[in-house]
Amino acid sequence: MKKRRQNKGFTLIEVVIALGIFSIMMVGILTVYSGVFQHLGNSRRQAVENYESQMELEKAASKVVTSTAVETATTLTITFGEPGDERTIDVPGKVYEHGEFQIFVPD
Repeated sequence: MKKRRQNKGFTLIEVVIALGIFSIMMVGILTVYSGVFQHLGNSRRQAVENYESQMELEKAASKVVTSTAVETATTLTITFGEPGDERTIDVPGKVYEHGEFQIFVPD
């Protein structure tokens, strides 16, 4: 009578192959995660810079409108189209000037 071997575990080769497959999967997953976190950091940094720039522009614009700005009624003429087939649009409004800033506000 032959003795049957009782398989109660994995062989060394099976364990090594499973660890290899697991390692390859983890390298791929970690690569994706690191790229995502780097992109999130860049997005956050860009959002903060955009916010700060917007605040500076709004501060400068409020100084122009609320300070001793010179208001001049004018018409802005916009020309577009091909040469010979040009069209123009006249937009009435006001130009606010303060120092080096000029802002056109349509009526």
